[in-house]
Amino acid sequence: MLPVLEQSLACPRCHEGLGYSAQPCRRCLAPATFDFKQGEAAVSQGALRGTRAQGRTSKRIRVPVARRAVAALRMASVWTLHSLTFALLAHALLLAMLLLITPLSPLREVTASKFQPDFAGLTPPAPLEAPEKNESLIAAPDEETTISPEQVFKDLAPGSEDYKAPEEKVFAPEPEVAPPMPSRATELPRLPRNSGAGLGEGQRTPSAGREFAGGGLYKNRSGNSRAAALRRHGGDSGTENAVNLGLAWLASVQSSDGSWDPTGRQDTLFDSGINENWGAAMRTPVSALCVLPFLAAGHTPEQGEFSDNVRRALEWLLRQQQGSGSFDHALSGIQMYTHGVATLAMCEAYGLTGDERLKRSAERAVRFLERTQSAKGGWDYRGEVTDSARKVLRNDLSIAGWAVLALKSARAVGIGVSESCWKRMSQLYGEMTLDSGETYYADKSPFPYRKGIAMTGVGLTARVILDREAHARKNVAAMRLLAEHRPNWSNFLKPNAGSHDPNFDTFYGWYYCTLGLFLATDGAGPDWEGWNAALKPALLQNQELEVEEHKGSWDPVDSWIGPVAGRLYSTACAILCLEVYYRYSTARLTDAPLTREPTDAPPASAGGPGKSRPTPAVDTSDMSKPANRARALRAEAKEKGLGAAAAIIHALRDDSSTVRFTALSLAADLKAREACQPILDMLGRQENADLKSSIAWALGKVGDKKAAGTLIGLLKDNDKVVAEAARAALSELAGGKDYGTNAAAWRAHFEQ
Repeated sequence: MLPVLEQSLACPRCHEGLGYSAQPCRRCLAPATFDFKQGEAAVSQGALRGTRAQGRTSKRIRVPVARRAVAALRMASVWTLHSLTFALLAHALLLAMLLLITPLSPLREVTASKFQPDFAGLTPPAPLEAPEKNESLIAAPDEETTISPEQVFKDLAPGSEDYKAPEEKVFAPEPEVAPPMPSRATELPRLPRNSGAGLGEGQRTPSAGREFAGGGLYKNRSGNSRAAALRRHGGDSGTENAVNLGLAWLASVQSSDGSWDPTGRQDTLFDSGINENWGAAMRTPVSALCVLPFLAAGHTPEQGEFSDNVRRALEWLLRQQQGSGSFDHALSGIQMYTHGVATLAMCEAYGLTGDERLKRSAERAVRFLERTQSAKGGWDYRGEVTDSARKVLRNDLSIAGWAVLALKSARAVGIGVSESCWKRMSQLYGEMTLDSGETYYADKSPFPYRKGIAMTGVGLTARVILDREAHARKNVAAMRLLAEHRPNWSNFLKPNAGSHDPNFDTFYGWYYCTLGLFLATDGAGPDWEGWNAALKPALLQNQELEVEEHKGSWDPVDSWIGPVAGRLYSTACAILCLEVYYRYSTARLTDAPLTREPTDAPPASAGGPGKSRPTPAVDTSDMSKPANRARALRAEAKEKGLGAAAAIIHALRDDSSTVRFTALSLAADLKAREACQPILDMLGRQENADLKSSIAWALGKVGDKKAAGTLIGLLKDNDKVVAEAARAALSELAGGKDYGTNAAAWRAHFEQ
């Protein structure tokens, strides 16, 4: 008889032979479960539940001793191997822990010899308690207590009282041409009040040894000149109150280091409305933008209610300037945006103070603009200085707009600008502007050839500054577009369809459109008056006056730039719009002459150190230039008043549309009725087609009612701007009465 392990049992259900492997029956799948008792195997009583009871089969199980010995040895060897493995791992872990706790002696000796300081003669500082959240560390008596890097970044963040900016070594690949850190704020040179060195008050007599070409450009920023310009160009007490409230709010949220924090989290807390991803990157451009409204209102580091705010802001900007002259580092994604706005601020600050340190900073910034200009005339987000990169550089006309303003201000304060740089900018804006007056945003990706009302304003501003005569027709077309898209606060609230199709109604767009129209019209005429009439209520009625922490600011409600730059941006742009009446003089002023080639070295000063080289005046005897003829006509009208009527009438037939517009403006200012018929005659000449709205406006200002019949006929003009100007002129002649477009009612009124 074979041992039980080698026998086969029968399935209790179908009697199929079963192996000892306890597998289910191959035929009926009945479970084969066995019980072992005292060496016997039998089918379990519960295995065939639900079937007939089967006979119980039992067998004797006899396993050979040899097999049992082999199985026991095998099991012992497995357990022995496992035990040795676990023991080895445990000893290795213990050894590693001991090494971490107690370093080896060679390492300890090297550390001691390398970092051991000499504390001889010093009193060890008292132990410091762990500071609570937002609690600054108290320095030991010797003020040399070591602070860990984590504590430095946590407690000494930019804007804290003890913060000191680290030396900039990473982003200065070019040789330093000036100290990387300027002197402290207390060392800023102070100029005596009313000495003539500053340009903000429009002093008639410059101080000895100083002559500034930009004196006239900024002469309306304070004093009687400011009040006169405010009345002349459409400002009033309401706009001035809004400006003062806005400046007070900007001053209240300025950080202790002199900058402005776009996130609204530093020093003073406010709801910034900014996207968190842009907060840190926008600090320098927003800070430069925020100082511009203070300068526009005549506040300088030496004078004005906000002189301390201006001084600290300029000091902070000086500390940001790199050795290359750039106000932002080369790895910044918005380097040239930042640099353009900061250069503009530095040029204006120098023009208002005459501070030599500000002049050096402005000159370095202008040279950086010249070095990084593309071959086509523009700039991209980052400044490139190599010829190969500049040849293929993307031309962003929004960035170039800030550069145009900065270089215009540089010339106005006597800083030379390369002739080739100036001409390339003018050519760029000419090529990138359509006959409709629309200006393209850029010529390459991202967003090539995108248009919008904001870029129309940028293009108009740039073309008027660069070459008014060459771009006259496109400027008139742009003014027509702006007349059809005047400021309306509800347009800000339109949803943003995405970066590829954004809502171009922005504070940025209003700023450029306002400035461009003011410069193009000299702050007069139907186009300017219509825009200004819409601008003032849109801004004044929506300035925040209820929430105390935001009182004087404007909500960043525009859906394109508002989330990127926040409340500081919207407030600064709104204030600049309301300061346009006196920010720049409308007179055609002398600029510093264009230089042949850009130079990295600042121009030499005449008369020794500390004295600026006088800028030679433009030869006004050369009357072949329209700008000179317009300047001479203004000077004669200012000197002779109505005695200049003959010259004004003669200028109405000038070849230049700029001179003709100047004559219209002067005839309107002087109310020269003898010019009424010559102005009416202009309507019959084809070259004055672009001046029809200005002609209608001038006829109303002159005040001669014999022009009423012609103006009534213009009510049906196909150009809506001309028709609106004729209606406004008729209302002027009628003493304020308005019959709309009802020609019969107008005729009945003037026949009485």
